Amino acid sequence: MRILYLARHGKVDFPDGVTRCIGRTEVPLSEEGRNQARELCRYFSEHPVDHIYSSPMGRCVETADMIADGRMPVKIEEGLSEIYMGEWENRPLKVLHKGLEPEPEYGEGRAAALRRFEQAVGRILNETKGNVLCVAHAGINCCFLSKVLGTPLETSRALPQPYGGISRILVGECGDMKAEEIGMAPVREHEAEYYKEDIENEINSDGRSGGPCALP
Repeated sequence: MRILYLARHGKVDFPDGVTRCIGRTEVPLSEEGRNQARELCRYFSEHPVDHIYSSPMGRCVETADMIADGRMPVKIEEGLSEIYMGEWENRPLKVLHKGLEPEPEYGEGRAAALRRFEQAVGRILNETKGNVLCVAHAGINCCFLSKVLGTPLETSRALPQPYGGISRILVGECGDMKAEEIGMAPVREHEAEYYKEDIENEINSDGRSGGPCALP
């Protein structure tokens, strides 16, 4: 049995503070996002992994580099990229009103995105041993988690993926997967109330909550 960790990158610094739909748009981490990456570094120093992979997007690479903290190389995997959002790309969320199920025209589509993400995860697991961390994005992480959980792909946006959140998946010898926890924020006990309030406030206009969810 090994563990596959999926982490979402830290919070980004939107220009003018306007939250946008940023599938493949490059936006750097904010200082809060870097603090979240430092918390992830602390968590993985206590829960070591043997390999770290990252989406090629800058916000993920910076998060992954801060987690690795010089202890191991970060390997870039194109297949971990966020879903390309087509006509929604880089538009303010408040004007989209996208809800859970609609998909943008000219975008990648969740089904296609899930296939290439699954293929990427398969390659990663086949070429490694031990525990693995993949630093990626909310949208594509939710697609993969919906497959692991057996929930509808069409409503995958409802799954919790806060900035800097971790999902822990057990991987059996035959490749079978079980999600133990999704959307966990790795914070110190004395900071828990602050992050609880921050997560509860992080509810996008598409109805997706940022909160954590423990699974049986």
